[in-house]
Amino acid sequence: MIQSVSSIGAGIIIAFIYSWELSLFILGLAPFFAIGGYLEMKVMAGLAGTEALEGAGQVSLLLCLAVFSYTSADRSAKFMYSANLVFKSVIL
Repeated sequence: MIQSVSSIGAGIIIAFIYSWELSLFILGLAPFFAIGGYLEMKVMAGLAGTEALEGAGQVSLLLCLAVFSYTSADRSAKFMYSANLVFKSVIL
């Protein structure tokens, strides 16, 4: 906490040294930045309900199953091809 406050204080001092007009303008907008951050925090907290996480879990499970079945089908086709080659070489 102390480090954050001292960093902000040092930043404000350096900003006033280099451009006091711009620093004063940004300090005037600081309450609006704070209000916007607070509103964003409240909206994000409302979206983090268990229902939203449950839906995301179902989607990720379906995606994993689809990838697994795709790779399994791809491997089985390669296995069948190599098994046919071995079977043909045994017959000849």
